[in-house]
Amino acid sequence: MRATSLILKIFGLTVITMSTLACGASSSGKEQPAAAQPAPAAQVIAVVNTATWCPTCQENGDRAMQALTAASVDGAVSLVVNDLSDDATAAKSAAQLQTMGLTQAIAARTSTGVVYFFHAASKRALGEIPVARTDDELKAAVAKAKAAAAG
Repeated sequence: MRATSLILKIFGLTVITMSTLACGASSSGKEQPAAAQPAPAAQVIAVVNTATWCPTCQENGDRAMQALTAASVDGAVSLVVNDLSDDATAAKSAAQLQTMGLTQAIAARTSTGVVYFFHAASKRALGEIPVARTDDELKAAVAKAKAAAAG
């Protein structure tokens, strides 16, 4: 099995998207790409509120996104960056959040440097954690949100 990743730099945060290409062996013994497997539907949406003017975001954003991504490689969590840097970036983020059905759920959650977890289907809030927390704490928060979404 071979995994590929796309790394994007978004206002000081590194967003890493993972995709996995399943491979199988052919009769010649060489690895051949297998039929594409559908990605599992995310159970949790993690919204990372960030801004270029936020010192906590600048100091912890890259590390936090790497920890969140590492805890989300199973496809159960969809990471979304909500860029509140200015009116234009906030409007773009709002449009993306609207397509995900999160407009009402995120409306009162405007603090930057915070990750908010939502159930992907019901949009129910599952928790939140500041990006300044340790990698282990961020990974534990992702696990807790996954468990809450499953139960």
